[in-house]
Amino acid sequence: MFVPQEGVLQAIEEHKPDAVGISATMLLSIPKAVRVVEGLRLRFQGDCPRILLGGRAFISAPGLVKELGAEGAATDIRSALALM
Repeated sequence: MFVPQEGVLQAIEEHKPDAVGISATMLLSIPKAVRVVEGLRLRFQGDCPRILLGGRAFISAPGLVKELGAEGAATDIRSALALM
């Protein structure tokens, strides 16, 4: 299930997390996830939380992880914590 971008951005604005995790299981979900990352960067500019990507779609597209400026792609919670 995909959470609408505006809802994600509002929750981040309200809770001010240090990091945000975005997961995409299927390749067809990547454009929506990219829009969320772009929305984060635009809305929070210098105050943007660190971004972690996960899910099979991002694991199979490591170039995209770097292109989006994310901390990296995690395969599970342990690898996500290691990235942080």
